[in-house]
Amino acid sequence: MAQQISSTSNNRFVTNHFKESYTVTRNSIYRYHHWPVVSLEEAVQSLISFVPHVKSYANEAKKHCRQNTTLSRNESAAIYLYTMPQPFYDELNKALRAENPHALEPWFPFLKLFSTALGKLPSRPGTVWRGVASNNNINFTEHDMHTWWSVNSCTSYLNVAGMFAGVIGTLFCIDSIYGKDITTYSANQSEKEIILLPGTILRVKCMQSEPTGLSIVHLEECARIPQGKHVMLSYTSINQDIVSKIADILKGENIPVWFDGNGDMKTDMYESLANGVENAVAVCCFLTSDYEQSLSCQSELQYAQKRQKPIIPCMLTTTTAWKPSDWLEQITRGLVFAFGNLSAWVERLINPAESFSIEESYINLAIVDSKEQQGKEKKLRDANKHETIMGAFEDIYGVKTPINVKDIFNTCKEFGKKVLVFGRAGIGKITFCRYVSHQWAKSALWPEYNLVVLISLRSLTENRYSPLSSGKSYSLVDIVVKECFSRDLSEEDKNLLREQLNKRTVLWLLDGYDEIVQNVSSHLQHVFEQLINTPHHIVASRPYFNTLSRSVRVEIVGFTDGNISKYVEVFFNQLRDKFPNALLEGQKVLKFLRLNPRIWGIAHIPVNLELICSIWSETD
Repeated sequence: MAQQISSTSNNRFVTNHFKESYTVTRNSIYRYHHWPVVSLEEAVQSLISFVPHVKSYANEAKKHCRQNTTLSRNESAAIYLYTMPQPFYDELNKALRAENPHALEPWFPFLKLFSTALGKLPSRPGTVWRGVASNNNINFTEHDMHTWWSVNSCTSYLNVAGMFAGVIGTLFCIDSIYGKDITTYSANQSEKEIILLPGTILRVKCMQSEPTGLSIVHLEECARIPQGKHVMLSYTSINQDIVSKIADILKGENIPVWFDGNGDMKTDMYESLANGVENAVAVCCFLTSDYEQSLSCQSELQYAQKRQKPIIPCMLTTTTAWKPSDWLEQITRGLVFAFGNLSAWVERLINPAESFSIEESYINLAIVDSKEQQGKEKKLRDANKHETIMGAFEDIYGVKTPINVKDIFNTCKEFGKKVLVFGRAGIGKITFCRYVSHQWAKSALWPEYNLVVLISLRSLTENRYSPLSSGKSYSLVDIVVKECFSRDLSEEDKNLLREQLNKRTVLWLLDGYDEIVQNVSSHLQHVFEQLINTPHHIVASRPYFNTLSRSVRVEIVGFTDGNISKYVEVFFNQLRDKFPNALLEGQKVLKFLRLNPRIWGIAHIPVNLELICSIWSETD
């Protein structure tokens, strides 16, 4: 009789369940990347209630870890702690697998230290192995893609396959590209341990089942950069030596690089643009005073901007007095700050662990006639019939003139551009703010602004901003640092940020005005007024409690009929891995909505449509 694969609390290479894999649409957990690197003792402080004796484990790791390497002692100890024979790694992976995204937050300091350590280790391509002590509910189809969100310990030990002979379970044979070999830093170096980081994407090559009950799944890790694409290095020939070394480092990490050995002394400029820029996933430009004088570099960078390629400026000069010339500053000035909490995904209300692309968050704007609108809303509130309330969407919103998001500033007559965006609860105001900030970051909206700052006004509370000593007031820099950065900034960085905020090329997105206007604490009144009086802003609010006078008012009216159909399609398309007939269920929902005009009316409100789809998908 076949035995089952053995999984114990000390075996990182075999798990009792298979929850590592999710569809590739699952939201990322990379928010810890913006956490500061701290000592191991500080990194585990927030884990005391989750891992008993974790401080003792950390002390032991600091004592026994390998030292005097390219890793700091804290980084080396973080890897050692992960490999110690205790439940630390198990609790870490439970948090990574948890559907509640907040469950991972106490682990952010450790994850930052741990990932920093692993990032300094070279990738080790090769075949690695991992097991699951079960083959229930494990269904792999050739060419399927899976994203593993845990820290997955594998082994390169070739004899591991023999351990699974005659047993029941699943053995993964993985062709790894970016696996990190931690053997040298492990508490047990004989294990030949290779780590696959969270977010590893794997493609199924084949699957075979043995008569004994053992399933063998052959997976291959997917390259981070699609085939035929590359990172382009744009530089001048005078910096060839250092850029060549950078190219070698990137190639060592299996990152394809387009690197012209002639620098800016190109014999074929067409090849540089048609291949180098056109097929680039990002363009790294190595900036010096010579770079801005190069016509070749200018052509490359301007074409990259035109093609909306991500541009990464890298300074190769210690001359602090040098400032980029007009054409170069025009391209790179908006790349100084990268706000880490700008997300391209919107979490679902019912299940925040699932999300959909913000590109698919369709928001319909319409010009508002305040008097006409108030009259229609009063008529609606006075209606006694349930049918009138449920079916009133078209009556209230159907006559308004739709406008494109990019055109909302066109009717601004004043020097500054100030717009009020109204919308009821659940209509999509915050999604609108996130959408336009994301579009600006992609260079798809309002290129006249060097910086767009999204602030949730509801965050301006006394609990979050306690009164300062000596009657001091909070500044705009204080607010931006706290709301947009996950770490504190140095004084030098704050001064640079202050310089950017003082320019008249900053657009402020201020959400939740109605939630704060009547409850602003006295010590926050000054900074609140500063925000409201910024020269260029969009203020989002419910129609009630508005005390602002703005010449341009637009209203978010929710989904159009076409938006409803598209949203339902996207919603159920994401469920196709859970429910084979998900797309058919989506068609049933649309048919149901169209046959019930009252429900069709309220489905134009995004939050209502999500609730309808969620309830439908959970109903047998």
